[in-house]
Amino acid sequence: MSNQAQFSDFDIDFTKNAFTNDVSVKKDSNSIRQSIQNIILTSPGEKPFVSAFGLGLNSLLFENLTRVDEVILRGDIEYVLKRWEPRISLNSVRFDWDKIDSNEITLTINYIILGWANGGTPIHESMSISLGRVR
Repeated sequence: MSNQAQFSDFDIDFTKNAFTNDVSVKKDSNSIRQSIQNIILTSPGEKPFVSAFGLGLNSLLFENLTRVDEVILRGDIEYVLKRWEPRISLNSVRFDWDKIDSNEITLTINYIILGWANGGTPIHESMSISLGRVR
């Protein structure tokens, strides 16, 4: 694999790169991971001029979720990632229900990175997103 990044995005925190004094960037799998997290945590209507962007997982944090809601939520996650993150193919979404009574939810997303020039070998990635109450 070459040293040139295939994918790059601005760091969502807009941190300053100490060497270039410019905005830091996320590259390759970190870029995709940041994008997925942004899509999942952004509420629809929160992004100006793109009202359909996002899932709004935060809004479900204090709901009484059931296994039926999990099936619906899994479908929603599949839909928003297919629509807004074309660099991946979603394999699975798993929910951790262990701490749901204390208003905490963790989901693990498994996906394949598409279009990566690495000799044709699929790149399998996994990430977890945890949400919980602040106080």
